[in-house]
Amino acid sequence: MTGTEISNIKDPNSISPVDSTQDLLDKSNSNKNLAQILLKESTNYLNDSQAKAEKAREYIKVSDDLKSKATAVRAKADRLRSEKLSKEEKAKAIKEIISMLPDDLKLLIPSNASPEVLDKIADELESRAKDFRRKADDLLRDSEQSDSLAKQLKEHAGLVNKKDLTISDLHLKSASAHSQGLLLVLKKLGIAKLDAEYKQQVAYSQGKSQ
Repeated sequence: MTGTEISNIKDPNSISPVDSTQDLLDKSNSNKNLAQILLKESTNYLNDSQAKAEKAREYIKVSDDLKSKATAVRAKADRLRSEKLSKEEKAKAIKEIISMLPDDLKLLIPSNASPEVLDKIADELESRAKDFRRKADDLLRDSEQSDSLAKQLKEHAGLVNKKDLTISDLHLKSASAHSQGLLLVLKKLGIAKLDAEYKQQVAYSQGKSQ
């Protein structure tokens, strides 16, 4: 990609389509417009972070509930092993277990289920609890990353408002600073030029600043 080309990247979270790098520079060289672009992307990442954190909390709640049910099922199984219960008492205990289970597991327990069958049900509940916790942990990591990117972009927007920087200046500075959030936005806008010409521009800019 040359310095005057830009990709038309269609993304539901992206800014309005841009035809070329020059058009973008013409329209957004003012610090105010560029800051607005960065702030909008910051908000997108912040919303993403909050949504993932909320979903993670839901998964954690489900995981805790499944673990609690697994503990209860094991307790019932131990009782069936250790106590001499009447047929009616056993049926009542198993009925109580069935009432707390997900629908698909209810079908796996006969009315005269043995303690060993109940142990397997508890194992399955614990396995599902671990899966939900794993999903929650993944979402929390993603949420933290999105939150970090949102903060980076907000900081860059403040930098643009404080200093007399053009998009070209900020683009070159970001390449040197390795700012993940800003580079993602610039790539989204189609001006992340990683070809030889761009690398020469970065090297030249860095050489002048030394």
